[in-house]
Amino acid sequence: YTQLRLVLLPNSPGGAMSNSVTPTGGVETEMKTPSAVQSGLKLIHEFNVAADELVDLVLDFDACKSVVQKGNGEYGLKPVISVIPTVVSGAISGYVGVASHTNPTVYAEQGGRIVKSTVPDSDGKFVLSPLQQSSTARDYDVVITADDGATAMILSVPVTAQGNTLVSSQAKPITLTSSSVHSVGGSVTPADAEATVRAVQTFSGGAKMEVRSISVSGSYLLTLPVGAPSLGSYGDGMLPITLTADGAIAGKYQIEAAAEGFAVQTGPVIDITSGPVIAQDFNLSP
Repeated sequence: YTQLRLVLLPNSPGGAMSNSVTPTGGVETEMKTPSAVQSGLKLIHEFNVAADELVDLVLDFDACKSVVQKGNGEYGLKPVISVIPTVVSGAISGYVGVASHTNPTVYAEQGGRIVKSTVPDSDGKFVLSPLQQSSTARDYDVVITADDGATAMILSVPVTAQGNTLVSSQAKPITLTSSSVHSVGGSVTPADAEATVRAVQTFSGGAKMEVRSISVSGSYLLTLPVGAPSLGSYGDGMLPITLTADGAIAGKYQIEAAAEGFAVQTGPVIDITSGPVIAQDFNLSP
């Protein structure tokens, strides 16, 4: 088989909504899903089903990346769904010092792009799962962010099938260095492109990480830490993993805009240490 299609139920006028979003501090709002209730959500992923056998697949919906707020106040669905066979999936887990941070988030990344994201529970425990088993050339980088902390990244974390890789313990959780924040904002045209805007930092040694991303329709605003990010390596798995701050790239980011059917645009390196808002506009072209 080469693909799956998920056909969503339409919202019933005046009745209970099948497809909706409830913004923080807001009320349940209809989410526009025109093609999803007609031709369905197309998931391209080849898999084989042998005669007289079953194949279990995990369809993992990334809500953080899949909801787009439009300029007119409406919300749309831009589905990001991974398809992973359970027999080759594993997990990365650990602990973050939640008492020291506001809204911590943990990412699994490959090549400087977020593959999966999660938030720690009240004890600081996080689990990134399911993740497809990795090879030496395609291990995962674990990135930890918070509203009031400088970002940290752990390089080359392996994932084994049906296994769990631990990157920190409850006794010694990962704690970020406190940091102030500044914002980067701008516009993306055409406004109906439903673009993804992401902020990327590149360490002095060349390792790249995505720090924030947002799905937008028209304008965007990203709040980013000013403090120096820290870098460590999984190595032989001995805990705790040492994280070392890279002051040379403190507050320095590249902003990138991408949308289906348009060429990716990457802006120059900007430094947000001296100002709260820096305008970075994008005019996407096919």
